[in-house]
Amino acid sequence: MAKADSLILWTPRVAAMALSVFLALFALDAFSGKGLVEALPAFVIHLAPALLVLAMVAAAWRFPLVGAGAFLVLALGYAVMVRWRLDWIAVISGPLALVGLLFLVSWHRFHGLRA
Repeated sequence: MAKADSLILWTPRVAAMALSVFLALFALDAFSGKGLVEALPAFVIHLAPALLVLAMVAAAWRFPLVGAGAFLVLALGYAVMVRWRLDWIAVISGPLALVGLLFLVSWHRFHGLRA
């Protein structure tokens, strides 16, 4: 496999996993000023977006077109949910959309419509 092909294959997967870790960092907010036992339920709830992204990575690993669609829909859904607040969209929806586009490029390169 050529270096460019390897980059096209792995970039969306690594970026999506990094995005999941980034979203998981927001869950640490549940511990602010609370004890471990008291904060644990809120921590688990705050991990839901990161786990959702991780589940999408698992699906996209084998089916990049599914991953592209899922990440793009999630990006748009988040933008609508936050009522188009540009600062929040730039931080959350922007990376989600970028990962979706990267999966689309990966699908097109390796599985795209053949003439």
